[in-house]
Amino acid sequence: MRIIHVSNWICMIFLCFFALACNDVKENDLEKVIYVNSSSVKLFFGDEIQIKASPVGENFEWTTEDPEIATVTGTGIGLVKAVGIGETNIIVSLGADRTLIPVTVSVPVVDSVGMKSGKERIQFDVKVLSDRIKTIRVTLKNTDRSVDIDVNYQTGIFTGYFENLSESNHTFLITSFDKFDNESVPMEIVGYAYGSIYEKSIQDRIKASITELGNGFVINPTNLSGITILEVSYIDRNDTQVTVESPGVAATTFLGFKKDLKITTSSLPDPLSLDVFEIETTAQSGDFASKKGILSAVAPCEIYAGDFDLGGENVGYHDTNTSTVSQLLYRRGFGDYQSDWVNIQNNAHQNVGGIAKDEWLSYTVTVKDAGTYEFDVKMSTSGVSKYKLIIDGVETQEYAYTNNGAYHDYAYHYEKYNLAPPTISLTAGEHQIKYLTTATGLNLMAFKFTYKE
Repeated sequence: MRIIHVSNWICMIFLCFFALACNDVKENDLEKVIYVNSSSVKLFFGDEIQIKASPVGENFEWTTEDPEIATVTGTGIGLVKAVGIGETNIIVSLGADRTLIPVTVSVPVVDSVGMKSGKERIQFDVKVLSDRIKTIRVTLKNTDRSVDIDVNYQTGIFTGYFENLSESNHTFLITSFDKFDNESVPMEIVGYAYGSIYEKSIQDRIKASITELGNGFVINPTNLSGITILEVSYIDRNDTQVTVESPGVAATTFLGFKKDLKITTSSLPDPLSLDVFEIETTAQSGDFASKKGILSAVAPCEIYAGDFDLGGENVGYHDTNTSTVSQLLYRRGFGDYQSDWVNIQNNAHQNVGGIAKDEWLSYTVTVKDAGTYEFDVKMSTSGVSKYKLIIDGVETQEYAYTNNGAYHDYAYHYEKYNLAPPTISLTAGEHQIKYLTTATGLNLMAFKFTYKE
């Protein structure tokens, strides 16, 4: 019986401790915890939002860290109003407990900005998805220059232009304004405006595409990708104004040029460019590549055989074999597509091979110093070949070459054999000299005119 009695006391003591422990757990479960339905808030200036706190029925205290950014009123529900631009915290308190709610107040910004480069200007295509924007301002960075684009609280794409820009990259700040004239954080973008640098690059490309020969010039279309030639004009040797409109790619050869070349072109700097550039390129002889022979008393004039006149068959040359096309398209390299029948054998020296009887090549030369000139031919032949010169339509006597034993052993004939060269008398100005083969065949590399007296 004593053992049972002690056991009862032990049980009673254990039950008392258990009850006290249960009471402690219950008190801890009832500690107050503040819950809110928004962990953070982002507002535009002038907006209001209600934030709910729980447990429901408690008298919460609502305060703001910066009343110039956001204000708050209420007890169970806090009414937050955005009154300034910036960041602050709304504080919800219940006794010693408190919860912070970060608040950001801003001005709506544009969604994206597209740009098109133009002639000293840039077009801005601004995409707006917010109906809170009144105006968009485009400012040239580090200047006081700006352009406003009216949006008037609409959505969509709005276009504006920034004019009078130098050719270079420019940095712009895109800023939006709300109905209260608050200003957003600017978006920085970079755009390029075209101008005089681009125009000069086109003029340089045009000049680089021109090659002058004796009786005119040729424009190489392969060097003018993206450029359309609208008009070519110049003064010819008869002092007549020549104008060719829209010559296109095929009409690249222009005969009789004397001076005052003007080429009008149109081009786009890039596929999305805002403006088409219409550019005039003016030039005189000497402003572009020239293969034209200039005869003077200063130094001998050497003309390569392959640099004969433009115009094709029966103008620049006559070839009896019209079925064979030159394997080395030297002439096409600078834009002449009318001389494929001439058998040019070396692109480095422009020598013409296999010249047969009755074939001729024409060379228009400019004589600066009137007088008598010695004529020599850099040639090779394995037979006895003969030739004549036809100067302005008048034939000279026939001349013969000595067999030098090989078709590719080139040398100036009269110099090599110490022979007196033929002489021709020329007045100052333009002259057409045709080299006519009258017997057998030969290869030609060059001609040399040396002033004698």
